Amino acid sequence: GMIKDVAGYNIKRLFIGSCGSLGIIYEVMTRIAAIPEVISVARLNGELDLLVMRRLKPVGAVVINGTTYLRFEGVKEEVEYRLGKLSEVSRSDVFYGGEADDLWYRLTSMDELFDNYTTVLKVITPQYVLGDALKGVRVDYVVKMPMLGEAYLGFGRPLNLDFINSLRTRVSELGGYVIIMKAPLDVKRNIDVWGLQQNLDIMAKLKSVFDPGNTMCYGRFVGGI
Repeated sequence: GMIKDVAGYNIKRLFIGSCGSLGIIYEVMTRIAAIPEVISVARLNGELDLLVMRRLKPVGAVVINGTTYLRFEGVKEEVEYRLGKLSEVSRSDVFYGGEADDLWYRLTSMDELFDNYTTVLKVITPQYVLGDALKGVRVDYVVKMPMLGEAYLGFGRPLNLDFINSLRTRVSELGGYVIIMKAPLDVKRNIDVWGLQQNLDIMAKLKSVFDPGNTMCYGRFVGGI
């Protein structure tokens, strides 16, 4: 999920994270999209350059432990055209229809990550520096979303605070931040799990517009907002 949306402050996340406090959903907006004629997922050994990936225009892109998966949707001619362009730069295995949908669900559900690893970190950076942010980091399981500038890192071993703070410093210097998605309680109790201090003043001002009396979920959102 997102911490902020295009409006700058994600009320949905605030409501979900209210920890049992009374909340009111007063407006719901939905977006309807047509069901695509063709769905395909291409699996590649290795990673593609970000610019090459963008030119292929996949609907989604996920890299898991060095294996790339690209999702294409649309009319048959468009999907086949994209796959043809992909074949010019890399060999791939292609899945279609229900098989592609099932594969994509397994790839993006993160069940493997959160079920089997004791610590999970989420790294968010500008797209073009994501690789630099992760360079040299010894990780047991990694899910990268290069077109979003996001990565999920799974660790089977306990992490000390110095390691997390060092990674945060590096990522911050590249214009990003690190969120602790899952960790033992003794780690969470001694560190800021969100790592978003630079935005807290803006987020607090936006919340004051929606909830000037601090009636709902006070102190339970990021940074005690």
